[in-house]
Amino acid sequence: MVAGEGREVKAMHRAYIAVGSNLGTREETIRRAALLVAADRHMQLTRAASLIETKPLPGGPHQGDYLNTVWEIDTSYAPETLLTVLLSIEQKLGRVRTVKNAPRTIDLDILFFDELCMTTEQLIIPHPRLHEREFLLRLLNELVPDMQHPVLGKTLHALWMEKIHEDNNAKKSAATDTTKI
Repeated sequence: MVAGEGREVKAMHRAYIAVGSNLGTREETIRRAALLVAADRHMQLTRAASLIETKPLPGGPHQGDYLNTVWEIDTSYAPETLLTVLLSIEQKLGRVRTVKNAPRTIDLDILFFDELCMTTEQLIIPHPRLHEREFLLRLLNELVPDMQHPVLGKTLHALWMEKIHEDNNAKKSAATDTTKI
C-alpha cells in the first residue's frame, strides 16, 4: 500500500475483460455493465475496444449473434475478488448459468491481469482459450497490440495474425474438401 494525503491507496492492477451479450438489448446491457464497473470505487474503466458482432461458438445450443468488446480496467482488487465482482455484475444484469455456451444477457471474462499467470479451481489467467478466438485477439489488438502473452511468449498482434492465417487455411481446406464430393 502507498500512503497518500492521510489515507491508504491500494496498488492498481491492469486487467483486460472480455465482454459479450446475445440476449435482450445487447448494447444497452453492455452499457449498464460499464456503468456498474464505473460505479465501483475499486475499478476504473480506462479504455474499450470497438463493439463487434460475432457468431456464437460452435457446439452450444442454437442462439443469436453476440455483441462483443474488450475493456481495459485498472483495479485495486485481487484477481479472485475481481472475478467475484464481475460475476455479481453478471447476476445483477440477469445472467443465469445453465448449460455450457448457453445464450447470456452478459458475459464478463478476465483475459489478463497484469502479467500474472495463475490457475485455481475458479480462475485461470491468462484466459486459457483466448488465443483460439479471433474476435478476442482482434479486439485486444485495438488496445494493446504489442502486449506479450505471458504464457505463449508472442505479442497479441502476432497471435492475431497467426489466427487469421490459421482460419483462412481452414476455410481453404474446407472449400477444397467440398469440391471433391
